Amino acid sequence: SRRRWEEKQFALEQSVAFPEETCLKIEASENEEIALKIRVPRWSLGGITLTINGANSIKQEEKDGYVILKGKWTKGDTITVRTNPQFSVVPTSDDPNVLSITYGPLVLAGVDTQEDGILPMKKEEILQNLTWDSDSSTATLQTEKGEKILLLPYYKIQHQPHTIYWTLGI
Repeated sequence: SRRRWEEKQFALEQSVAFPEETCLKIEASENEEIALKIRVPRWSLGGITLTINGANSIKQEEKDGYVILKGKWTKGDTITVRTNPQFSVVPTSDDPNVLSITYGPLVLAGVDTQEDGILPMKKEEILQNLTWDSDSSTATLQTEKGEKILLLPYYKIQHQPHTIYWTLGI
């Protein structure tokens, strides 16, 4: 995506390797100081890591869920924002034994599973047996029986059967 601020002759172009990285490329005609507010997602364990033009940024103070970067930006400056997504299990509001699995902001769906939405595991065991593959943006959950359940971000599901809500079987 691209945003342009005409009055300041300033533009930001965003490219994303969701959910782990966002790159902001700057176009500025003047060397004017502008403050940029970078959102720190709640789901990013330990906050975010910023690099500016390839160099690690000094730890910035977070306020109200944002880091503010003040600087004189020039054409070609690049800010890279790295997040640290984590797995979590989110129980439904009406039954603590029914839950969904997320990775950062992504809701994960089990595909081609023989488990019929029942996991014979404890909540803590689910988190210990999840792995994420950044290359394919998929997760794998290994059950106590040694079976592997493929988990895809829900937005990638097309026409295959899937499970989003899991019932704990223990």
